[in-house]
Amino acid sequence: MKNIKITLFSLSVLLSAIAQGQNVKLAGLKAIDSASVRSTLSFLASDWMEGREVGRKGAYMASEYIANLFDIYGLKPLSGNSFFQPVQLIEFKAGKNQEMQLIEGSRKILLKDGTDFKLASPSQLGLKTTSEIVFVGYGLQDETRNDYKELDVKGKIILRLSGFPQSEDKASKMCMHYTSLGPRKIAKQKESAAVRNGAVAVLELNLNSNVKINWANNNPAHTNLPYYEGEKPLPSYYETKVQIPALFKELAPPVFRISERMAKHLLNTRELKSLEKTDAKSHKQWKSALKGKKMQIVSSTESELINCRNVLGKIEGKNPNDILVVGAHYDHLGTRGGYIWNGADDNASGVTAILSIAKAFQATGQKPEKTVVFAAWTGEEKGLNGSKHFVKNFTEINQVQLYLNFDMIGRNSSWDTEGNKCMMLYTKAFGRLEVNDKLNNKNFRLKLDIAYSRVENPNSGSDNVSFHNAGIPIYWYHTWGHPDYHKATDHAEKINWTKMRKIIKLSFLNSWDYANGVDFLKKGELSEEL
Repeated sequence: MKNIKITLFSLSVLLSAIAQGQNVKLAGLKAIDSASVRSTLSFLASDWMEGREVGRKGAYMASEYIANLFDIYGLKPLSGNSFFQPVQLIEFKAGKNQEMQLIEGSRKILLKDGTDFKLASPSQLGLKTTSEIVFVGYGLQDETRNDYKELDVKGKIILRLSGFPQSEDKASKMCMHYTSLGPRKIAKQKESAAVRNGAVAVLELNLNSNVKINWANNNPAHTNLPYYEGEKPLPSYYETKVQIPALFKELAPPVFRISERMAKHLLNTRELKSLEKTDAKSHKQWKSALKGKKMQIVSSTESELINCRNVLGKIEGKNPNDILVVGAHYDHLGTRGGYIWNGADDNASGVTAILSIAKAFQATGQKPEKTVVFAAWTGEEKGLNGSKHFVKNFTEINQVQLYLNFDMIGRNSSWDTEGNKCMMLYTKAFGRLEVNDKLNNKNFRLKLDIAYSRVENPNSGSDNVSFHNAGIPIYWYHTWGHPDYHKATDHAEKINWTKMRKIIKLSFLNSWDYANGVDFLKKGELSEEL
């Protein structure tokens, strides 16, 4: 009888604890209300924020707003007395002086900027060089192919093809591999390969006959967008680049797009299609064609030092040595040509998520077991600069156990007819992240249709990359792309408020579980519950 009484008492204590835990979570969920979610995002995506471009007034206004909400919600600064972590960046763009000469023995051929070539990507510093030219095929160097094999390009100018091999053969392994990477990652790989092999400049030729040179002078409509059509293209956000000064040792060479006329003269050929055969024979063929030729390039760069800042707050746990970081970038594409890139989904939605979760944590009235850091990153759109700076300079980075990222969680993709689909991407080794996410989605009747992406090396996409590169497990939410991505039409009225709020609620539940002892980080565990 005594044992039965003890068992019943223990069971009642356990059930009471479970009920109390549920009540705590419900208090947090209640704080994620429609009005605060809608008003927070709408203000961040309003015209007053001027598109939140890194280093500009609108971004400073947005960071001030975020810091004030951190303060209202009871967070403490991560370090010292300020919520702001200063970040200095070098901002640079192409200068006015872009010159190119082809040297063949004693003969110099002057090439015309805007006719024979166009600077596509400036170097961080200006360049003046006279160098040999080496054809490197597609300029790829990875586990699939090595276009630099047996080539010495150090201190030389390289000629490469845009795109990737076998791009028209959709069933080929080569095509499927590079298609899966996407254009941005391919471009980054090519840049890294050029830097790694010591090239001083890049000449790039596009052999796709369907792609017309977009820098011709007489196009009747350079730009045809839903909100703008005109002879002159709108200034581009990507005409300027930014980089952390400490990373300037990794100087990327300038990239020039070249015309067919220039390429045919360089290689003394009328048939450029044979360039696509980038095996050893073709390398030798074009090496012979370029022999005795040099290129003189003068490319100026305009640069300036700019100040910007991350916004960092914390809820200190009972064990301050165990840290969960919840982050989202607050910068976007700014204003130009009379248009404002408000960035409601990208990424006012993500910032609203971290603010809402911070509010929910405080609404529980309980101190978590682990410390939770809430971070609004600067400079993501031009190279993940804010999160890179944090990972490099946060003295307790080794105590960060997990990173939760938000980037674009507010829209419906074209196939989301029910308005409830989203994706959770996570470090593949930690299957418990998925298990817990599914349980909370089910138990709290959120009814989200979640696609899980288990990624071995989640080193693309957003600020998660900075943490992954530091060896920290990550997971993040996303609702896929839409026609307004990086357009001036990404406005607050297009947000699916119900879905977004459910994603935030689910994220709070997961964050609360992890911060209070649920072990997400057992490697290799994909439970039967999946």
